[in-house]
Amino acid sequence: MDEKTRLLDTPLGDEVHRYAESIVVIFKGRRNVVSTSVFNGGYREDLRFAYNNSCGRDKEQDCHKMKAATLEGHYRVIAEELRLDTDRSTGMGTAALIENMATVSKSHGPIAVSAMITAGVDVNGGRAGDPASYDELQKKSLLRTEISGTINMFLHINARMPEGTLVRALMTATEAKTAALQELMANSCYSNGLATGSGTDSAIIIGNLDSDVYVRNAGKHCILGELIGVTVKEATKEALDRQSGMNTIRQARASYQAKRFGITRENIAMYHKHMFADSKLDVNGFGEAFTKVDSNPELVAGFAAYIHLVDQYNWGLLDKRVVHDTCGSQLGMLRKKLNLPSFRQHGKDSHKDMPERTFQEVMIGPLIKTMAELIEKN
Repeated sequence: MDEKTRLLDTPLGDEVHRYAESIVVIFKGRRNVVSTSVFNGGYREDLRFAYNNSCGRDKEQDCHKMKAATLEGHYRVIAEELRLDTDRSTGMGTAALIENMATVSKSHGPIAVSAMITAGVDVNGGRAGDPASYDELQKKSLLRTEISGTINMFLHINARMPEGTLVRALMTATEAKTAALQELMANSCYSNGLATGSGTDSAIIIGNLDSDVYVRNAGKHCILGELIGVTVKEATKEALDRQSGMNTIRQARASYQAKRFGITRENIAMYHKHMFADSKLDVNGFGEAFTKVDSNPELVAGFAAYIHLVDQYNWGLLDKRVVHDTCGSQLGMLRKKLNLPSFRQHGKDSHKDMPERTFQEVMIGPLIKTMAELIEKN
């Protein structure tokens, strides 16, 4: 495949090129690499190339169509198509568009770090411990859901590090990615938890064996760890914004705060139609009112506080009684601010013997009702 565009040089002096729907890093010196790829992954000191390939250009294209019988073979074929040495290459794949890659670089004294990230979690965001989607041993799908979306990361570190430090850099970078998702309140698509990543994230961490700078620690207490955290967080957020518009403005909406609990525009519309059968709002009128209500700061803040109490119950930090009573008070204050009539969430002590699933539904139901009433009012 012919070279298309030389994008930049990394702090290590490596060249970054775009080949059609791939980003290729060409090492210009001795590198030690930790890669999560099944294709020449793990810890390596003999690699010359690393790539990130996108299958997301054509929305009708099947991104899950394999170029070989195995995933390792699939990535090897891509390396061959890129005319790379397949024994000295590693790679990863994504449905995110290559031009939506974000690059953030930081330095402190002689230490320089650069993160290059493509990202998407709107349809594949998940929380560690969520139900699995695939049984690899039985080779069968476990959930009927679309799997498309990935956070892929190149992390370039212009320093010489031992193997363990490079692996620690991967750990710090993973924490930084999760921190970025937390600060955006990114939803899991497979549970009512917050996302910690997507189900298919990959990372390639590259150190410089030719560097005069030698570091032994990439944890959060050290300068290198700080640089990794800052670059990865910033690049992850920028890449999510570029790919799908996931940013602080979009996420500061009631429906995005509460989507993981089933509070979506579609569900609100169904509830509104049921509650207000004689409503004069047509489809356009409902849409305009929903948009206005969805970004109402008081509603968003109230939803966020209410939902976080439910989160703390799910995490085992608060018991049912505390969540029941405090959410009731929070809901009363919110509805008063919004000039809605008082609403009794559920009867006294009714939560005690309530099954967990029912308790969750009962706690979230009033938020749907509140939003539907506010839409009708507007």
